[in-house]
Amino acid sequence: MPSEWETTSADIVFDRATVYRFWSRPNMQKDIIVKILPGQIVRGDEHPVLGRIDKRVFRAVLETYKPPVTKETPQALPIDVAVKWARGKKGVDKLRYEAATYQDYLEPIQGTVVPRFYGFYTATVDRVEVACLVLEWIAEDPKMNIDEDEHE
Repeated sequence: MPSEWETTSADIVFDRATVYRFWSRPNMQKDIIVKILPGQIVRGDEHPVLGRIDKRVFRAVLETYKPPVTKETPQALPIDVAVKWARGKKGVDKLRYEAATYQDYLEPIQGTVVPRFYGFYTATVDRVEVACLVLEWIAEDPKMNIDEDEHE
């Protein structure tokens, strides 16, 4: 069992060039790399740390850092994820609260009613407190199957 001082990391990669290392409590399963899909930052004021936008959702691909692939440890497939990004104490605290909700209350319905939760990570970048919440990417609006006969 990991000690309370051990952590897991998430490397967040923007446009294949800028990498930020974030940390999480030891309850996260693995160190991960999250690659933000290119083209989501168009102007300088949209920069995730130095820009003027305090929170944002990015589409990304999640991969795990693993030992060499063998028959016993197959390569995990990349997972499409949403990265909810916040900066500043107030934004980070709100995102931390949302992460706690996913962990403490929504775990039984993740992947069916709400997106799967892959972790909450924090960092200080250029003296700015930053956090990200990594969730399953939901490609389309959920469609309800309603039997029209029941509502007539």
